[in-house]
Amino acid sequence: MLGNDQRPSTSLATDGRGMVKEWVVSHEYLDNMKNRFELITQRFQKTLQPLNAVSDYILRWEPLYRRFENVRGGWKRVKNIYHQENPHSFEWELLSKTFYTCFITGMIIGGTDTVKKSIGRFELYKAGKEFGTVGHLMQRKMDFIMTQFYMKGAIKGLKLAAYMCSIVFITVGITCYRDRYSILYVPITTTSVFSFFAFIRGVGISGLAVAFFISLMPSFLLTTATIGASFYYKCSIDEVYKNLRQKYLIEAKKEIDDDNELLRYIESKGRKPSFKPWDRYKMNLDIDMNEFKRKMTLDDEEELLKFGGKDEE
Repeated sequence: MLGNDQRPSTSLATDGRGMVKEWVVSHEYLDNMKNRFELITQRFQKTLQPLNAVSDYILRWEPLYRRFENVRGGWKRVKNIYHQENPHSFEWELLSKTFYTCFITGMIIGGTDTVKKSIGRFELYKAGKEFGTVGHLMQRKMDFIMTQFYMKGAIKGLKLAAYMCSIVFITVGITCYRDRYSILYVPITTTSVFSFFAFIRGVGISGLAVAFFISLMPSFLLTTATIGASFYYKCSIDEVYKNLRQKYLIEAKKEIDDDNELLRYIESKGRKPSFKPWDRYKMNLDIDMNEFKRKMTLDDEEELLKFGGKDEE
């Protein structure tokens, strides 16, 4: 049996007074901690006041301020590639077409390379097994070959797209950040990307060297093509890139204007869009007969710059 001093208390009043006392103590402790924190914050702010004055003076120094403005403008141009109301940037279109082309090319090459291996694997699989008919056997064989074709081809296409899109992404990112194109961008980004992927695959020093020298060939070809275009158009490499970008903006805006005019023509006739080439042919025929007038705005330079996203700079 427990003694009277060892028995648990059953008095609600005693327990309530204890809880109130603990709450008062904890509340006073929190108030003291809050006051101490505010005091430390005030002292820290007073300590930083001279440093803030010095930092403001340094940041307002003209060369450094101009450098910060260039950095801010560069990042704004890079973000403008992927964040704008009308996503018609030349860089984004180049990146998307690179991904599509590399994925399809890698899928075809990788899938074709697995056909012979898939046939051999199926021959081993069917050994000792009975199938209903020859047609059923051929159907199973074609299903297996096509499954391997798409699966292995998709993996190869994604790998090739990852390589090439990384090169394009870094190159156009640097170009937009600096607002100029240099002949050194492609060799540097190509060798860096190939070497990086070789490093993460763990191929060793020899593998890194092989990847580095292999990347020199496409770098040399792209650089030579860029130099050739520069000599052909009799302008600098940076001007070649900017002229190509301007040409893309004009063509993209022309295509969108054509689609809008075609939609306006169809609505004016009270019809619904059906076969686009036929509707376009009818629209051009009515234009030649002066029965339909177009509303083109390609000559508006300010609108073209806004279309390309330059208005946010």
